[in-house]
Amino acid sequence: MNEVPPGFKLRLLGFYGPNNPPATVTFGPGLNVIYGASNAGKSFIVEAIDFMLGGGQPLRDIPERIGYDRVTLGIESFTGETFTILRS
Repeated sequence: MNEVPPGFKLRLLGFYGPNNPPATVTFGPGLNVIYGASNAGKSFIVEAIDFMLGGGQPLRDIPERIGYDRVTLGIESFTGETFTILRS
């Protein structure tokens, strides 16, 4: 019998606003590495994932976030079920 381990994979982190185009980060299978120059948003992505998974701190106000009022996190369980978490 092949047991599926408990857990999930991140699939998509998205920011949405009424007058802005969607800003998304897509996660692929396996290891994902987020890299870039200083002040490019790497830490903010990690903070947003923490926020979406129930972290206590609200997201920081950064200029790039102006006009976005919803955040979604798409996840997939190891059994193949997909879920979307939405926070305002």
